[in-house]
Amino acid sequence: MAKLAQKEKFVTKTFRVSQDLWRPIEEKARREGMSVNQLVNQILKRYNDMIWSDRYKALTISPETFETLIKGLSDDYIEASGREMGSTAPKSGLMMVGMPLNLDSIVQLMTRGFDEHMNWFQCDHHKTKDEIIFHMRHSFGRKWSAFLNSYISSMFTSTLGMEVRSEILDGAVTVYARLNKI
Repeated sequence: MAKLAQKEKFVTKTFRVSQDLWRPIEEKARREGMSVNQLVNQILKRYNDMIWSDRYKALTISPETFETLIKGLSDDYIEASGREMGSTAPKSGLMMVGMPLNLDSIVQLMTRGFDEHMNWFQCDHHKTKDEIIFHMRHSFGRKWSAFLNSYISSMFTSTLGMEVRSEILDGAVTVYARLNKI
């Protein structure tokens, strides 16, 4: 939360909230050792992040259902689907919400859209002199890693024209995108 406070200005607002809505918020804040103010800010941020799933018309299914579905698909189909979708869906989605087609928007899509809201993976990223590196962890197995690799690599290539290399594990994918190709 301190990171957010350094970058953004805050405003003071007063709201009336029903007791039935407020009580669980107070209880959750107490359980998690945070102030109600911090929790409400997290809730409002999550609500604002819903733009990704609302605009993408995202479908929510349980992890078990997802794993069962993906296990039945061939490796070739998964990789081809990832390439096809990665070359069009992210670009279309960014344009749909009025974001420019640049690296900052892709970073937001990866970290806020796919990670924080859609729960595709947990994403860490950093830049070196020559490239931006995304490490995506998940619990959906090798086939999901193969899809993510194809999707994310295709997204960088088709949307930003960046050269990409990657490493795939059963529960993780690391993508290295060269910065000098922007």
